Parts: sequence; C-alpha cells; structure tokens
Amino acid sequence: MSIGSVESGTLDPSPSWRSAAELATSALQRARSGEPTTLVVTGESGMGKSTLLDEVARGAQGFSVLSAEGLEGDVDPYSSLVGWGLSIDRADPRISSPFLIAQEIRSVLDDIGPDQPVLLRLDDLQWADPESVQALIALMRRMSGDRLLLMVATRPLGDLHPEWQRWVDRSDRVVRVSLQGLSLAEAQELARRLQPGLEPSDVRMLWEHTGRNPLYLTALLSEYDRATLVGSRVAPAPEQFARITQQQLARLGTPATRMLRAVVVLGAGWVPLTDAAEVAGVADPESTVDSLTAAGLAVIRDLAGGAEVRAAHALLRSAVYQQTPLPERREMHARAAHVVGLQDAVLDHRVAATTGYDDALAEELAGFGWSCYDQQRYRDAAKFLRQSAGLTSDVGRRERRWLDSLYLGAVAGDFAAVRTEFDRVRLARDATRRALVLGATEILQGAPVLGVQILTADPDLLGGPPGDDRDRARVHYRLQALLAWARTTSGAATALVLAGIQQCAELGVTDAAMTPMLRYASAIVALRVQGSEAMLATLPPLPDDPSAVPDDMAPLVGVRGMMRMFRGQFDRALRDQLVTQARVAAGREAEASPGGVYAFLGYLYWWTGQWDLARVNFRLAVQSTRSEVLPTVGAVAVLDGAGRGEFAETDRQLGRLESRLSETPWPEPIAQILEVAVVRLHAEAGAETARAELLPTYRARWPQALDIGLQSVRGPLMVAPVLAAIWADDLEQAETWLQFVDAGPEPPAWAAAVAGWLRALMAERRGDQRTALELVRRAADDGAQAVPFYRAHLLSDQARLELAAGERSRAARAAAAALNIYRRLGAASYLDRPHLKVDESDPDAGRPTETRAEPVTVSLRILGARFGLSDRELDVLTLLAGGLSMKQIAQELFITASTVSFHLGRIYSKAGVHSRHQLTGILRAESMSA
Repeated sequence: MSIGSVESGTLDPSPSWRSAAELATSALQRARSGEPTTLVVTGESGMGKSTLLDEVARGAQGFSVLSAEGLEGDVDPYSSLVGWGLSIDRADPRISSPFLIAQEIRSVLDDIGPDQPVLLRLDDLQWADPESVQALIALMRRMSGDRLLLMVATRPLGDLHPEWQRWVDRSDRVVRVSLQGLSLAEAQELARRLQPGLEPSDVRMLWEHTGRNPLYLTALLSEYDRATLVGSRVAPAPEQFARITQQQLARLGTPATRMLRAVVVLGAGWVPLTDAAEVAGVADPESTVDSLTAAGLAVIRDLAGGAEVRAAHALLRSAVYQQTPLPERREMHARAAHVVGLQDAVLDHRVAATTGYDDALAEELAGFGWSCYDQQRYRDAAKFLRQSAGLTSDVGRRERRWLDSLYLGAVAGDFAAVRTEFDRVRLARDATRRALVLGATEILQGAPVLGVQILTADPDLLGGPPGDDRDRARVHYRLQALLAWARTTSGAATALVLAGIQQCAELGVTDAAMTPMLRYASAIVALRVQGSEAMLATLPPLPDDPSAVPDDMAPLVGVRGMMRMFRGQFDRALRDQLVTQARVAAGREAEASPGGVYAFLGYLYWWTGQWDLARVNFRLAVQSTRSEVLPTVGAVAVLDGAGRGEFAETDRQLGRLESRLSETPWPEPIAQILEVAVVRLHAEAGAETARAELLPTYRARWPQALDIGLQSVRGPLMVAPVLAAIWADDLEQAETWLQFVDAGPEPPAWAAAVAGWLRALMAERRGDQRTALELVRRAADDGAQAVPFYRAHLLSDQARLELAAGERSRAARAAAAALNIYRRLGAASYLDRPHLKVDESDPDAGRPTETRAEPVTVSLRILGARFGLSDRELDVLTLLAGGLSMKQIAQELFITASTVSFHLGRIYSKAGVHSRHQLTGILRAESMSA
C-alpha cells in the first residue's frame, strides 16, 4: 500500500492513495454502523500517516472527534491519553490496572452520549507509555455495538508494545493500512508540480534516493533548483533533512531560528508561547511564530490560557534539536529550567544544561527519584536515578545508582530494557544490588523459582546490612520481601517465608513497592500458622456495616471479608467484599493481588448459589489481570465450568494449573484445585474410579504442599477434601478433616447440615445404611439452604438412600427438591441421575415428610442456551435479572452504556420480545414452570 500525499492538496488522488483512503474510510463506515473498529496506520516518519488520519477525520461527519498523541519521553502512566479528557491522579490505586482505567475512557464516551458516534485519534503510538496502550486494548476488547472508531498512527514498532501487536494481529475488528511511501507515478506527479523541468529518469533517481519518502522528496524538490538536483556529483541525501531545515530557518532569520529551537527544547508537545519567547529571548514572539507557521515549520493554537506552539512534526523537531549548537542548546535548557513549573521538567532541563559531573544535582535527582518511587511513579523514579548516576563523580556511588535505576525499571515492568543491560549488571561490584536487579526481573516477570535461585546463590547476601546503614537496609528489605513473595508462590517451606518476613520487620525500614507483596505473603503465612479465627481476632473493632468503616481502616474490610469466608460466613463476607470491590473500582483502594477482588467475589457467589453472578465475576477476574493470571485466581475461576459439567474445558484448565503447580508447588492454589477436581468429578456420573484415585494422586504429586494448603483453608471449606478422603476410603483422614467443618466458636448455620451429610456418607462407606439414612434425613431437615449446591447433593443422596430403604415417597420429595436446585444453578450434568427420577405417582407420594420445600427458579445459563446468547449477552441478562439499571450494568461489566443497549437489543431479538418488561415476564414465567 502506498500513499501519494504529503500535505492536503499536494497531489490529486492516485490509485494507491485512493486504495489507502478507501480502506481507511471503510473502517469509519464500520464504526458508523455500530461495529467498534480500530484503524491502525503504520509507516515510517514522513510517509503520510497524519495526512491519512486527517483525511478520515474530515470524512467523519457527525462524529465527536477526540485527539491525543504519544510524545517522545512519555513515561507517566496514561499520559498519552490526556488529550481525550482523562485526568489520572498519580496516587490513584487504579493506576496499576489498565483494565480499570479503560473504564474512565468509557465514562468519557458515555458523557458524550449514546447517540453520538465517536472517533478517538492517537498519533505516534510508538512513543505512548505502555499503560496507555494496554488501556486501549482493554477498552476495545469489551466494546460491542458502540459507534466508535479508534484511529491510531504509528511507526513500525519492532519490539515495542508487544501486547498491542499481538492484539492487532488477532482481532477481527482491526483495519490495517501500511504506508510504504510514494509510488513512482506519484513521485512523477509531485515533480511535475514542484519541478516541472525534471526528466523522468531524474525523478526516478530522486525517488529511489529518498527511499520513496514523500516528506524527504518534497523537501528536496522544494529547496533545490533543477541544476542542483541533477548536476550535483552527489544528490542531497535524506540524512541531510536537518540541514535543509536549517537552511529554511536561515532564510527566516535569527529570531525565528531561536524561537523554533526554544520550542523544541521545551518539549515534544504543545508549549506556551510566553515560555518559548522567554527561553528564546525573542521580543516579538507573535510575528516570529507567524513566520514559522507560514513556512510550515510550526503550528499554533489559541486556548483559554493563552497561545501554545509546537514544531510541525516529530521529524522536524528532531532535526532542529540536533542542529542546535550544543552551547546554545544548554543555554536554552538552563533558561527553560527557570520557566517550567513541574519539578520533573525543571530537573530534566537542568540535566540537559549540565556539562560533566555535578554531585549536587545528582543528589537532587536521586532524592526526587526516590520520592517518585514512594508515589508509585516507578518509571519516573527509574529515569531520575539513571540521570543521577550519569552525573555522579564517585565510581561506586555511580554504580549503585545505576543498579537502583534498573531495579526500578523492573518494578515498572520495563523488563526488556532492563534485560538488555544484564551483561553489564553481571560485572557490577555491588553484589547485593546486582543480585537484586537480576532476581527482581525474574520474579516480577513470573519466574519465582529462578528468582529465588539468584537471590540465594550467595548466602552472605542474606546476612543483613552492616551497622545502621539505612540505604543498605532498604536494599536488603527489597531482597527479603521479593524472596518472601517468590518463596510463597513457588511452594517453599513456610519457615523460610516467615524468616524473610521477620528480617524485613527487623530492618526498621519500609518500601512502597514491596509492601503489597510482603503483606500478601504475611497473610498467607498467618493463615497457615494461626488460622482465620486467630487472624480475625487480631483485627481492630470495625462496624459490622462495611460501608460505615472509616476510610483509614477501609482496607481491613477486605481482610475481614476473607476471614469470614474461611469461617463459612458467606453472606457477611459478601457484604464486605462488595464494598471492597466498589472501592477498588473507584480508585480508592489498591487490589491485593491482580484479579483477586473479582475472583473472591465470584467464589462467594458460587458458594451461595448465585452461579450466574459468579460466572460474570470469574470472567472479570481473568480479563482484568495485566499479567499472567495467578493460580489463586485461575483455580477459583474454573469452578464455574466444573460445577456445570463442562468437563472438557474444565479438564483443560485443570491440566494447565496442575502442570504449573508441579513446577511451583504453591500450597494454597493446590488446595484450591483439589476443590475444583472434587466438584468436577462429583458432577460426572460413573466416575467412581477417578474419584477413588484423586486424593492419592494429589498426595503423591504434592506430598507436603497439599497438607500445608489445607492447613490454610481449614474450617467449613474442608467439605471438598472430606469428600475426596471418603472416595479414597481413607475414613480416618475424612474424620480428622470433618472436625473442621462444623467446628469453631461460631460455625455457620449450614455447617451442621453439611457435616451431617458427610457423616452419612462415611456411615454408608462402613456399611451402616441405617445410620446413614438417619443422618442424612436429619441433615436435610436442618437446612443448608445457604449453600444450595451442597444442599442439592445432600438431597440427592437422601433420595438415593431412601430408595434403597424402600421409601419411595420420601425419595420422590428429596429428588424433586434436588432437581430444582440443580436446574436453578445450571448444573445440567446432575439432571439425568437415575435415583432423581422417582415416580411421583407412588401411592405414598402425598404423605408428608420432613424435607423442606425449595424455592423454584430457573438457571439463566439454561435460558441463555435456549435463546443462543453469547457470554457477554448472558452477563448482561444476569445483571438485568438482578435488578441493575443500564448504567449499573455498564459499570459492573466495564463496558459503555451503548454496549449494554446493543446487547439488550440482541437479547430482545433472540428472546422474541421488545422491552425489558416483556423479558422480565419471560424470566418470571420460566421460573414458575421450572
């Protein structure tokens, strides 16, 4: 694909230009019709990317156009998107989650209005900060039915933004245009306009010489006469573009030259005209800028705060900056340091104005870098520490600051850049910092075992810092915190994890980036050693209503919710977690682990029988994670398919988790996947052999880790392990674990009934059918309505035992109640169990029994399958059935109101209705007839 236009109106549309423009316009039409589309225009500098984007924008009648651009040097998260109206506080906890920030963009779209198509334009994506790019992916992945065009221009990315490149390659809603430069016909047409006397052979020579670059060729044809172009021994080369620009400036005079140089010194984006005039020392800035804009070298705009100016394009900025004599450039940077306001910019200009070492400035840079670190501005921190190292005269201190900057780069997630310096790092003399950089990079990139090996290779490094050296203490704190996290997630002994946590406490320092990791590892160790009861007892008194907890104590609500979950108090835990989720989504609280808040919510919904809501949250848990999904998140997300009988997909995901945990035997997720495996095998009829082998297989695979993981779980959540032990005929172990189910000072009301059911199964295994029947009847009468899935199992086993005892009436009642619960949950694999198909016409069917009636509802999953709903449509239907408004549904699912409207329209069409009222009527009718 080629393009023959450099500036609007330079050329008549050629076939190649038309084909590029038509392809781009097709993306606009797709967006106009309600298909959210991404247009990606790729080409080297000067190939006409911006021109093509301008052409599409001019044709976007009726669209609301928002423009932003990546600027060289963008490092602040989401700074590339500020042109769209985003204002992200650097202290906002959501800043670590592009998934959550994408919702801010959706809020901007919703504010524009559901009937207004929108064009989001982003120039120079290659310079955009990584978080902005990841937010774009998160935004577009969840769009459906929105009249939205995301229009992006970028140079070839190479190794930059790999996630973006993978998404663009895989998405079927991306239109790609690659601009390779002028065709020969287009070059000849351009020459006829600018240099009509050139021979075709001369045009061809210049076309090849400029590498087909329209910007270069236009510059040559505009700046040189025919004699120079043809008669020179060597034709002007593209590399001389900067010199050509310099010649243009020379003709405009010294004030114009100084002004443009000041503009590019001040930065890549828009700069206030008053600042540029001050740095340039120009007395008449308005007329000076007018001459630059007339020459096509600058662009100016008027805002409420005054006029702003910038270089006409990035290539020109580079050329002007490079051609500015070094003394003049430094003088302008020194002036700029007194003009700009932000401390970041002040220091940047002071660095650029400095010659040689400057230890005083280096100290300032280091101090500011660490203050950025405390504010979680890790990429800024890395930059300032790197600058500090460059200005430090002492060799040892210079190396330490350089290594610190690499550590900060790893914390910021810039792993590729850090790895390029690994060869130099391995030669560094500071052994502790050297190990920290290498180990942190591996651990933070998901290789905890390798990270532990690096950090522990030299035992002397773990001995702690000498004396009261606080700088060395902080380095050791980071090392020990990383070790505690990596050892936790890779299955190391609890004693080793605890030793690292204790060393951190003894060092007398803290570290902002490592605190969440250390807190997480500490919580897991405390669960293993103390249990949830003791942990809950250590919490300060909190109001029972989680929304009434003061802000300074609000993070403890999530901790309390988790402890309540381990005690089986699911309703109370759910109230806590909903408040925590709302705080995280609003940016008032940081998530403890990636995707954890939604995984936890889904788990609570699953236990309480709200499986459709559980599925929504499990999906969000996986989709919201920025990095690889943690096993603790992935394991609970598999529960949805396991309980519904989706065996093939469950087995695939379980296999992946088991393989991963075989390499890094993290005890807690091992206990979690045992629960998933129990649920999955219980859902499959005739799986007796696999059930019997499950616990022995897991014990053989994880002989110690499994027991440690179960020690963390304890309490009522031991239901699945008890079942596994019963299946394995290890009744002694089952009895031991069963003691936890209904134990504790305040066991939940459902625990006694479920424990009675498990004791009935144990009695049956021993051959005591009479005791088994008595126990299961008593358990059914006791309730367990709070945990519907396990109540259904209880009733199902009661029906089976009643049939074996000849009590068909009781069996029919229990079977009918069990079937209703399974249908409501969507646990379809249970519906064909023979013992649940009792003939209810039995003469004794009317005789009353102790079995309580079950509420009659229908699984939205079953209804969704009948209507042929997609996963997203089913999510919308689930929240709609829960009484949420369109705005609330959009917030819960991280989509726009337009997307909700689009999905509702499709649901109405598939269900054969025309309104929400009619759809609700179908749900009510289906429930009554279930």
